[in-house]
Amino acid sequence: MNSEEKVEINVLGFNNDNIPKYCGYCKNKIYGRYSFFFFLDKIPVDIYDNMKKDGWGRCGNDLYIFNSEKSCCKYYMSRLKAEDFKINKEQKKIMKRFEKYLSGEYELNREKLKQKELRKDRKMKNIDELQIKIEKILRDYLKQKTYIQIIEKYVKIDNSLLEERLNEIHVKKNKFNFDYSIDFIYVILKIIESENKKNNSKFDNTKNLQLDLFNDFKKFYREENEELHLSDKTGHINIIDKTKSKKKFEKSKPEMNLPVKHIYTCELTDKIKIDDEKFKVYEKYQKNILKSPIEKITREFYDEVFGTTNLIDNKGIKLPSDLNKKTDHPEMYPKKYGTYDIIHRIDGKIIAVGVWDILPTSLCSVSLYYDSDYKFLDLGVVTAIKEIEYIKSFHDLIDNNFKYYSMGLYCETAQKLRYKGNFQPTELLDRYTMNYVYLKD
Repeated sequence: MNSEEKVEINVLGFNNDNIPKYCGYCKNKIYGRYSFFFFLDKIPVDIYDNMKKDGWGRCGNDLYIFNSEKSCCKYYMSRLKAEDFKINKEQKKIMKRFEKYLSGEYELNREKLKQKELRKDRKMKNIDELQIKIEKILRDYLKQKTYIQIIEKYVKIDNSLLEERLNEIHVKKNKFNFDYSIDFIYVILKIIESENKKNNSKFDNTKNLQLDLFNDFKKFYREENEELHLSDKTGHINIIDKTKSKKKFEKSKPEMNLPVKHIYTCELTDKIKIDDEKFKVYEKYQKNILKSPIEKITREFYDEVFGTTNLIDNKGIKLPSDLNKKTDHPEMYPKKYGTYDIIHRIDGKIIAVGVWDILPTSLCSVSLYYDSDYKFLDLGVVTAIKEIEYIKSFHDLIDNNFKYYSMGLYCETAQKLRYKGNFQPTELLDRYTMNYVYLKD
């Protein structure tokens, strides 16, 4: 259609913003959100492009703008200049996981992680049993009271004081290079040190006493337990489990040219071509992710919102004649502006559907719904980054005026909307000055 050709637009209805509506973000029913809606039979893409910049959005054939001053939540229209996008650490991690899933490496790692957790559970059970066993051996040894005889060979101390302090001794799990530590020798040495200070005396046979106590306990201990190794360090007796396997530290070798296990494809389609497969993904998303009541998930509502569009192309996209040579996927670039579905598939199965408004200067991400079975892939982040990449390629191949990623509403207090601030440098529309300012500012 020629851009100079006049387009007749009919207003089908409107409502004012004097009555608050239920807010789906903060669940406020009393104050709610205030918005102005009107319904047009058609709207040219260049007009809507300018309206988007001024804070308008659309749902189906309804155009709306929120009154943030009166509403319960403070909404701002957000956008991102695609070429300025800086991927953060968490987003890199998510994209890496997506690539690993396609290669099959992620599923392999998940199985390894599962086995590791099982081994950890077994190990913790064994450790608890082992600690009980060691504590019993210690109690049995202290009942022998041979340690008192050994002490009396070197120094005289109050036996009642010794008995009292030894009751405080426990077997401790250690975080160093051994498994447990028993500090009864350490306690005895501290008692002797304390008594010497009282009597102004000096005890010079610390090492000999320590060695005698250690050897005596070691002899008793070996008769009870052969698979544990004892070592003496700074007055403690340290216990090492000889039965556990030693870790082998090897430099990890990156796997090159991993075979692709899952095939990922992307398809741009006319939005009007809705079908049962898309609806089933939408139904699953509403039920499992948004927790919508079953009675509200209807095909009629889906067809009304996702199966119609009031956008018409009054400009036309000028595709370069050599587009086939510039890209491997020329089918991803439409011949006209308007509304499209971007369908993401893995192994031929739809995993996500994004609704796009492709406008003269921006790509508007109207909506996204995905298969809840693939929630672990963080498809919201994956698809958003792919959309930013698409804008960059459209800008380079088709039109350098096409540069903005319109992400719709942003609200700091709404979790469903706050994630958009993770795509930096996001800009928000200040409705008072009608200028876009960086969110970080």
